[in-house]
Amino acid sequence: MSHPFRIAQGDITAQANFLQPAFDVLRDMTPLVQAMYNALNPFGLHFDAMKIERGDGSIADGHLLCSLLHFSTRIRVLVDRVEVLCFDTLRISQQQFVDVARSTLESVKEVIASKQYKSYALTANFHGTVEGTTPRDYLTKIAGTGPAKLGPLLASGAVFYYGPEGDRTGSFLSVDLSGVRVEAVYVRPHAVWDAAKVSLADLPTVAENYLRATFEGIGLDWPVLPPK
Repeated sequence: MSHPFRIAQGDITAQANFLQPAFDVLRDMTPLVQAMYNALNPFGLHFDAMKIERGDGSIADGHLLCSLLHFSTRIRVLVDRVEVLCFDTLRISQQQFVDVARSTLESVKEVIASKQYKSYALTANFHGTVEGTTPRDYLTKIAGTGPAKLGPLLASGAVFYYGPEGDRTGSFLSVDLSGVRVEAVYVRPHAVWDAAKVSLADLPTVAENYLRATFEGIGLDWPVLPPK
């Protein structure tokens, strides 16, 4: 039996890792800044929301930061990867996130022409209610009851790790009691895809199919973002 899952709080991150570090970007960030502005201005990016962050001064910590507050999204371009983080999935639709992420990854790939993506990753953190049952009953069904005689069981939790499968190089799934929402379940899927096997054009469909299969596997309906 599949249960509707109503998201009360969530975030999602799309990440693309370079095949080789893009050290040349550190020499002159102007082409990258121009490309990101051109790509994200249609989504509301302004000059005052673009920053070159030095962090602690290390090469690994320096990055270009672009903030799309209307979309609750931050983009970071580092020497070894690109991150697109939506920190509030209740304020952006699934298609809007896809459009922002795809525009970002395409523009970075064009300006850093000598670099290719090695892999893509998706990580989500969803806290929500499971209709038709309680968090404890649902989690007991998914994760079991655990050792006995240790005290009254409040809830169960589990982490499932998976090896390579098709175009995925690995994935894991956490299901637990939410620590930030009352009477809610916490679901954390994470997957990594081989960029040599998945194109940027196909990545949104591939990622959605993975998420749908993940939720189906734990007896939940894939929720529409944002929920109606």
